Amino acid sequence: DSNNQNRHDSNTQTATLLIPRHRRIRTILQTSQTPYFGLTPMILETSVQAQGLVPMAISLAFGILFATGITLLLVPSLYMILEDGRGRLGLPPSHAEHHALAAKES
Repeated sequence: DSNNQNRHDSNTQTATLLIPRHRRIRTILQTSQTPYFGLTPMILETSVQAQGLVPMAISLAFGILFATGITLLLVPSLYMILEDGRGRLGLPPSHAEHHALAAKES
């Protein structure tokens, strides 16, 4: 939704994608680092009882870091690629673009 609102205010698609990312990066990083650091004591545990849980904790921690990278990098990139492809194929504007154009005209 914030992308659609920023598209109305901004002229370039790149600015539309970068503005919300800078606003949300702190929240995204805090949300992903909390469970990662919560799993760190389990990863560093050396007792015999914990040896069965350490691989699970490692996979969860690095899965969280991987998902954070995808959220911050891949999702906005794919959004930009799809919007560029839509324009190059001559498809009509998306629902959000239609409303942004109508708002600019009025």
